[in-house]
Amino acid sequence: MKLYTFLQCIAISAWAISPDNAATKAYKTRRKLSKDPDWPNRETWEAALAGATPIQQNSTIPLPDYRFRAHSIKDVQAAVRFATEHNVRLAVITTGHDQLGRSDAGSGLLLDLSFLRGIKVRESFTSTESGTDRLDHTEERNVITPLPGVQAAATFGPAAAGLYLNYALDSSGLFTVSGAAATVAIAGGWGQNGGYGPLTPQYGLGVDQWLEVKVVTPDGRLRIANDKINSDLFWAIRGGGGSPNSTDYETGRTPVSEAMEYLFSELPSLQEKGVTAYIYASPSSVRCYAIHPADRSGVANANAVWGPILSKMQAFPGMKPFQSRPYDFVDYKDLFDTTYGPLPNPGDEPAPPYNRGIVPFDSRLLGAEHFRSPNITFALRETGGYYGILVCSPGGRFGDGSETSNNPGWRRAVALVVGFKTNTTNVNGLRALAPDMGTYINEASTGQENWASAFWGINYARLSEIKFEIDPNMTFWTSPGIHADRMEVVDGRACLIEPPSEGTSLSLHQPTDILSRT
Repeated sequence: MKLYTFLQCIAISAWAISPDNAATKAYKTRRKLSKDPDWPNRETWEAALAGATPIQQNSTIPLPDYRFRAHSIKDVQAAVRFATEHNVRLAVITTGHDQLGRSDAGSGLLLDLSFLRGIKVRESFTSTESGTDRLDHTEERNVITPLPGVQAAATFGPAAAGLYLNYALDSSGLFTVSGAAATVAIAGGWGQNGGYGPLTPQYGLGVDQWLEVKVVTPDGRLRIANDKINSDLFWAIRGGGGSPNSTDYETGRTPVSEAMEYLFSELPSLQEKGVTAYIYASPSSVRCYAIHPADRSGVANANAVWGPILSKMQAFPGMKPFQSRPYDFVDYKDLFDTTYGPLPNPGDEPAPPYNRGIVPFDSRLLGAEHFRSPNITFALRETGGYYGILVCSPGGRFGDGSETSNNPGWRRAVALVVGFKTNTTNVNGLRALAPDMGTYINEASTGQENWASAFWGINYARLSEIKFEIDPNMTFWTSPGIHADRMEVVDGRACLIEPPSEGTSLSLHQPTDILSRT
């Protein structure tokens, strides 16, 4: 089914329409810190944001000063207005799954959306300039009977996690695309950066499903974005983002690397068959979790696809016989419940989410020509033999992606290869093999060079124009994110760099905040 998102605020990269006169009392281009004489006092915080609580600081890294848990649209509007009016830094969190530290900040206000997880299932959807009716986050989940030949839809809040949403849809005999991790919010960084999962090869990326969003902008207004109104903003949200040299060494060829080279050559045909595969390689073993949905499901169909491939792989000298175990699942919900265990009921008072920190991923999207290249094994030498191959790409089966702003490389890709960026491992060889493919921002290296091109490709130029138009004061800033290089952290303070003059461009230097918080 397709879905549309009731997104009260731009949770990650945050596109915003900022008033031209958003001046501040003390610093025109610098966010305030709690040590400043005009920092809002406790009474000011509590008067504007009832229930806002101070965050206990620690000696490891600086944290936001206050957390405010929104229960309604009005709460979100009040929080965004407060951050704009008082020129304090604003960070937004839904479930905290971001692995680049973007749902955290070193000062200011942490806007917590974890209560906003209401869901409403609809028999159909038609986009209008007035948008759909507002979502009541306290009402009970509804059940519909899908109409023959009519595309159903769902409205949901920004903190609704993938499995949580599919639980609500299951009663109506429906499901939707989500991430492989059951508790990742659909409308947060997962969806706004593209969003892949077990069903992407069959149904497309997360952003391919979005029909409408509602956003709160820095002036506190609730705005509708769909294909009828604010279409540029709608395009930008659908993929534009939520808000060191290594030592080279070569691993010798092993039976595993030879078997993997053969498997690489088969991945394009697997993708064409609509098979999803999570493949994990080490120097001594290969593990794969394959998913065959819809008309390709069933043990017999899976064996027909994998039997010849596995027989060939184990025929390489030194390879041990493979072991396999098939599972049949009734539906998408059953897949998650069996694999991860049933999702616990968060109750009426879910625990506050916290950012998970920064994971040193390094990754690259690869197309069919790259997996069939004779240089693929050599290109993986700097991974040390440890990497994952996620055959979760939509390819070109769902259009050219021009309706969305995420990395166009997804439409050419067969899979995302994920390794780690450390002193001894990286995927530099894959960057050389596929220089124009880019990668997936949510599982990328914090040291990614030419990050604007790597994360958004040719879409960055248009995203930059939209960002300048609707958020010139960078009220919503994440690093990495659109115009991340327009902000720097100086002595703990987020500082806005003056925009370039007409005809010049900003250099895409390494974002400083993310490095200061690793």
